[in-house]
Amino acid sequence: PPLAKAFWFVLLAVVARLTVFARRRSGGNFASVDASAGAEVILVLLSLLLVVQSCRVPVILGTRNRGGVFVFTLALGLGVLSSIWSPLPAYSGYRAVSVTSQFLAVMAALSYEPDFLRAEWRFLQVACAVLVMQMISLGGLIGFLRGPLLHNNTLTNSAAMAACYCLAEALSPVASTRRKRALRIVGIGALAMVVLGTSSGSNVALLVGMLCATLLVRRPGLFALLAVIGIAGYLFLQMEVIQDVLFPGKTLEQIRTMRGRTGLWAMYLERAMDHLWFGEGYAASVRLAEVYSTNTHNSFISFLLG
Repeated sequence: PPLAKAFWFVLLAVVARLTVFARRRSGGNFASVDASAGAEVILVLLSLLLVVQSCRVPVILGTRNRGGVFVFTLALGLGVLSSIWSPLPAYSGYRAVSVTSQFLAVMAALSYEPDFLRAEWRFLQVACAVLVMQMISLGGLIGFLRGPLLHNNTLTNSAAMAACYCLAEALSPVASTRRKRALRIVGIGALAMVVLGTSSGSNVALLVGMLCATLLVRRPGLFALLAVIGIAGYLFLQMEVIQDVLFPGKTLEQIRTMRGRTGLWAMYLERAMDHLWFGEGYAASVRLAEVYSTNTHNSFISFLLG
């Protein structure tokens, strides 16, 4: 339907704004609204208008077996509400509304698909488009394959999620031949991006995700095989080899502190304890803490702070 096409157009336009047309600016200007930020605001408003026009929110939140969707939407609603007591009310309000609008828009767009297989095919198309735009933002294929753009955790983050889903579903015993082929192509391509991106966090997340996924698709034998391979590698390979594969270019100290992230988390947890009941406001703490950052690098701490 035309409304479904409008959803995907606006959603991909937001992705393009955050990837291909991303721009860097100093930390003190994070809340200023320039032409690029203004374009993003317009796209977010369009997403909200489409969500309202579609009248799909009751369908999204009311469908059986979608308790997780309802809980996540409720959490985002709390984020919007937190703008009331946030020290950055306009910023917290906009960021929370932005994420909420994009999530509801994705769910509404997928709800137009007639069945699961068509929805999955749409997901694969959109996932590929997102990965391509992220690669373009890193300088295209040639730029991605040469340093210093080779190491990143933006493209590899999306690629790890796509690889875990696609490769696990391709192992599903009920998958058709055509479906398996599409899942394998996207999954192997995403896996290659994770390997080339040399992000330690994405490498570990990919392994853990695949282990969990093999159980979710009811392949306990494959889970056992992967576990045995992992244990054998740990027992018979030198630790330096494992370190170079999983944590390329990292020293033991960088692995232990996750390149300074554990220090950030300790600082954020102190702020969370100071605002334990209501949080400090959606996306506000990382901008106001002693050490400026764009995100907490930890979803659970983000929720506590927000």
